[in-house]
Amino acid sequence: MSSEPDPQQTSNAPPAAAPLVVCPVCGAENQPLAAKCWICQQPLQAATGVAAPVMRVTPSPQFAAPRSSILPNTLFALAAAALLVMGIGVYTVKPIWLIYYVPLFCLPLLTMAGGLRYALLSTDKNVRQTGEILTPIYAAAFAILGSLGVVFLTLAAVVILVISIFVSLGELCFSVSDTGN
Repeated sequence: MSSEPDPQQTSNAPPAAAPLVVCPVCGAENQPLAAKCWICQQPLQAATGVAAPVMRVTPSPQFAAPRSSILPNTLFALAAAALLVMGIGVYTVKPIWLIYYVPLFCLPLLTMAGGLRYALLSTDKNVRQTGEILTPIYAAAFAILGSLGVVFLTLAAVVILVISIFVSLGELCFSVSDTGN
């Protein structure tokens, strides 16, 4: 029996992570065997062939840290619930109006809510910042469209009420009885 390890029984352990090389010009982290910086394209090795100073692997930047999904999911759920309640109101007033309500109000607002949810949960700094900027704009658009929807439903309900009152009064005043009076 030999003390040499059998090549078939060697460990599949991953190799140790090589430290990153810091660019002396821009400070970007580069792979250890890179000849040029991936950002500024400056050579990473001096004329003497000595590599640039080595930096230990650092934790991910703060913007790449996992974010809480409570706010984006809550905003999306509230938007969907509000649109559902408004849809029930539209259906109650006149069911045929759902044909206009769904494509003109629901789909655009739910699409915007889904996009904001994606942006707020993104690990990309630029996408997340865009989502944080657009969130109040979306809230204002939702409030305006929602208010217009509520005003429209209220006006429609009032018009239907007034028409039904006039129809009822007309039937009372101008109804012909079976007795001939």
